[in-house]
Amino acid sequence: MKNYHKIVIIGSGNVATVLGKALKKKGFTIVQVYGRKRETAKKLSHLLNCAFVTKLSDITLKADLYIIAVKDDAISGIASSLKLKSKTVVHTSGSIPMDVLKGVSECYGVLYPVHGFNKNEPLNAGIPFCIESANRDDRLKLERLVRKLKGKPFNMNSVQRAKLHLAAVFANNFTNHLWYIADTILSDARLPFKLLVSLAADNLNKLKSSHPAQHQTGPAIRKDTGVMKKHEQMLKKYPAEFGSVYKLLSKSIQAVNKDRNHK
Repeated sequence: MKNYHKIVIIGSGNVATVLGKALKKKGFTIVQVYGRKRETAKKLSHLLNCAFVTKLSDITLKADLYIIAVKDDAISGIASSLKLKSKTVVHTSGSIPMDVLKGVSECYGVLYPVHGFNKNEPLNAGIPFCIESANRDDRLKLERLVRKLKGKPFNMNSVQRAKLHLAAVFANNFTNHLWYIADTILSDARLPFKLLVSLAADNLNKLKSSHPAQHQTGPAIRKDTGVMKKHEQMLKKYPAEFGSVYKLLSKSIQAVNKDRNHK
């Protein structure tokens, strides 16, 4: 069972760029990049020292692994236009089932990195990669690829991965938006965001060894209605969504705490 060596990257955005650079750095040969937009595909091809194409029909068949790293809504369209015979093809989505690639090749799977990517940043060590494969050989080869990238491979099915992706939206995307709201409020008071950094770091540190519900604090869990009403009044000067988020999250915290107390 040979490892992957020659790779085609389908996509030219953040995930495609970071993975492509990391794979090249670890000795894999990127033979081609596909991108809808000529400029972005050409730019990535220069970084990876490879050819680029803007038509799916021009994708070479002289590779071992094809990585589809595009936005979720574009995966099925690309899959319907690709025929890669017995070549291995994977996508990098957390929410799209593996079987969307079933018609592309008999060797298909998923390589989903649980991380938020920026094309100007390197691939950090220790990132979890969720692996799913239609066959054992590709699963083992994908595991070895992840380890070579200094990542941590986790095998899971499409249902599990979809739930992980949903959880990640809450833990990362929604949390980041809450930081934006917090920064808006601080800026209005001419206060620096760095005042909250140690608070965030302490919370993350606690999550390494305890369940989130064990260290929930704040006026909602204390049922401090006086403070909560004051906060709601203060939020009226900001976009209405800020106040709605405050009320919704407070209600959710109280409901979860009530359920825990009844167990």
